[in-house]
Amino acid sequence: MRHFRSFIFFIFSIAAMTLISCGDDDDSVADDPTEQTEEEKQLKSLSASVWTMSSITLDGADVTTNFSGLVLTINSDKTYSTNGSYDPVWPSSGSFTFGSDINTLTRDDGV
Repeated sequence: MRHFRSFIFFIFSIAAMTLISCGDDDDSVADDPTEQTEEEKQLKSLSASVWTMSSITLDGADVTTNFSGLVLTINSDKTYSTNGSYDPVWPSSGSFTFGSDINTLTRDDGV
């Protein structure tokens, strides 16, 4: 009988430790990458670094040499800034929305 009590005590101890170790899993949905929309994932990816332009076209013509050094920073609040004013290609700052797909940005000036 004594071994039976020890066994029961052991089982209850394990059960109590298991219940005590359970934590509150109150993770935010926005932090869970599986719950993010494609747009949210793209925005996170774009805002993770600054973008140095290696090729710029304007009306179908290569104008890269006219805008050498252009660096674009995209922020998580759907705003952008450049390291200077590069009109008409990129104003020094502004906001944007995603176009018809997540690979197209439309600036607040309609471009």
